[in-house]
Amino acid sequence: MQTRGTTFAGRYEIIEELGKGGNGSVYKAHDTQINYTLYVSQC
Repeated sequence: MQTRGTTFAGRYEIIEELGKGGNGSVYKAHDTQINYTLYVSQC
């Protein structure tokens, strides 16, 4: 589980966890290199 403010892969800052499932979690994140909000999945 990632927590708010955690940065991973050197560019994605976690904003919030959106959900969990059997295969992992989905997070709303911000790409700090291109200034874009996106959704990422962690398995």
